[in-house]
Amino acid sequence: MAAATRRYASPLKMVSSKGYSDVPSLKRRLEELSSRSTLSSKLLLFRNKLGLTEEELAEKMEISVEDVQEIEDKFDDEILFAEFAHYFFSMGYEITLRIQRKDQKIVDEVRYHVSSIEGLLNHLVNICQGDVEMEKSARKFLKRFNSNFVKMIESMTSELKSEPIPRDESSDMPMIRWGIASVQEEKAVSSS
Repeated sequence: MAAATRRYASPLKMVSSKGYSDVPSLKRRLEELSSRSTLSSKLLLFRNKLGLTEEELAEKMEISVEDVQEIEDKFDDEILFAEFAHYFFSMGYEITLRIQRKDQKIVDEVRYHVSSIEGLLNHLVNICQGDVEMEKSARKFLKRFNSNFVKMIESMTSELKSEPIPRDESSDMPMIRWGIASVQEEKAVSSS
């Protein structure tokens, strides 16, 4: 079973628990930001976690140090999405925006992520086509992924008091149909 993620009441408490509270300027800035903005303090924590100074980030963003400070000092409702995205993009990260209903059920959340995984796996299969080495690597990865995914599903299922997942008679694996199989079947049909 995976270790639980530790939650902190504030970025300041997290910094203190990790021994960074002895950096006076960071502690002072976090105390100031914690009272006014959660997003700004997270930007500051993220930059510091990567070991970047304001000067280094300003250079990457191609803006002034004062502009970096201004972004990190803004209230949550003042930060523009373009600034936020540029901030992370400059450090080599992407922003993924997902809109969902507040009352979305956990089952729908899982379906969304399974669908996302299926799309990524289909993309992996498509980019490997025609390259024998990539196809071998992808096949090896997919076998490992499938095995790990099946083990995870079986582990979760074993914790439930209901009937187990039905098994495919031709295999000892639970019936899980991935888009990968669909893509391969479609190719086989279209090439016939």
